Amino acid sequence: MAREGRIQPVNDDEGNRPRKHRLALVVAPTLFADALASVLAADDVDEVIDLTDLTEAAAGVDPLTHGRFDTAVISPGAVAPDADVVIVLPPSGCGEVVINRRGAADPERVDVPSVAALFDLLDVYDPADQRRRRP
Repeated sequence: MAREGRIQPVNDDEGNRPRKHRLALVVAPTLFADALASVLAADDVDEVIDLTDLTEAAAGVDPLTHGRFDTAVISPGAVAPDADVVIVLPPSGCGEVVINRRGAADPERVDVPSVAALFDLLDVYDPADQRRRRP
């Protein structure tokens, strides 16, 4: 799980203190999305934005209209928002995830056997000033 450098510095607009990472979730089932959002938000590392219910069918809202994210965690087949790193979860919930990094020629594939391993993956591909707490 080696990563080739940081994508962006983690500072606020004034460059004084760390800012929260913008992390989008487009994950099904909703129960998993809610649980993942809850655990990530409790860390106070990420600004977690759950776009799972925001599809064209839901009030005409498109996930692509919510600006740029540092990272997005999505289910297979979901529309990915604009993100520097997009992590596509395996269909079964554990197994091989696909990681698409902005500017990379090919996606990377990493085995993720648990939710804790997903948090490790987030720390590698979207590091913050502190590690995310494990569920």
